[in-house]
Amino acid sequence: MSGFVCPNCGDAHEIFGEDGGRTLADTVDVPYLGSLPLDPAIRVGADAGEPIVRQDDAKTAEAFRDLAATVANKVGVLRRHHHQTTTDDGA
Repeated sequence: MSGFVCPNCGDAHEIFGEDGGRTLADTVDVPYLGSLPLDPAIRVGADAGEPIVRQDDAKTAEAFRDLAATVANKVGVLRRHHHQTTTDDGA
């Protein structure tokens, strides 16, 4: 989580501190995939059947789309690497 987005003022509050996920990823040598804000609009949209990612102008929606794109890219890299490894091994 990257922080809490206040529904009244729109400010982000780092209630869990900053960059903990990035620091952990660096420490254990894994890719950092991204962070998502704690935004009440996520629940409101989900309850209404309108996922946050469908809100084109919402920063939270952009964060979800960015995370999804990063994960998809990393999966693609792993699949290509696996395919190359199995092809090189003659499997």
